[in-house]
Amino acid sequence: MVIQSFCMAFYTNSELTFQVLQDKGILLPFFQAWVELLKGGKVKHDFELRKQLLGLCGIFRTDPDKIPAEVKQGLPGISKEFFTDLLHKMVDKRLEMIKAEQEDIDEQEKKLKGHKEKEEEDDEDEKEEEGEEAGDEGSDLESESDDGDFELEGGDMCLYDSGL
Repeated sequence: MVIQSFCMAFYTNSELTFQVLQDKGILLPFFQAWVELLKGGKVKHDFELRKQLLGLCGIFRTDPDKIPAEVKQGLPGISKEFFTDLLHKMVDKRLEMIKAEQEDIDEQEKKLKGHKEKEEEDDEDEKEEEGEEAGDEGSDLESESDDGDFELEGGDMCLYDSGL
């Protein structure tokens, strides 16, 4: 958490942050701790990575003459650790998340497909039951097939006698 705070301080005003760290005598221990944090893979959340990236951007924005010599020597190592190792880990995590989401989507589609098939089976069963019941009364229905609202010649366009 302290390293993230200093990273944000570097982003805001890196010259003043360098000066404060040098005055307190903790410039090198800070950067050593930062490198260890990056190497150890202890950064777990995206927001932590973003703060550290902003801190690096603040350092890169700084006039090279105002960056302490010790930091200039260690900056390539920090950059390498951050940009190679951590960003590759982020990509791997993101791909795992996408794969997990895709599996969830596939699982939901299977459930939905199963529900649809079950509904279709239920509908078929209902139709069969209605067909059996209609079989008894079918002779009456066939004789009453004269529907005055439906015209066979016009197809779907002439379903009703309405003049509208």
